[in-house]
Amino acid sequence: MLVAGRRCPLVGAVSMDIAIADVTDLAGVAIGDEVVVLGRVPDASAPTTSPPPSWPPGPGCRSTR
Repeated sequence: MLVAGRRCPLVGAVSMDIAIADVTDLAGVAIGDEVVVLGRVPDASAPTTSPPPSWPPGPGCRSTR
């Protein structure tokens, strides 16, 4: 996950609609900074042995638009 253009490790397991990034070591990070979760960043992804989900989860009621 990239926060404000800098790589951050994920904390814990990714849930249906929640992923938590550890921004402890990022100076100046603030609410509203850009976060890249999906995209074309080759070194930010790794192959997985998990099968793809049979349906994509929706944004849920916690997301604001």
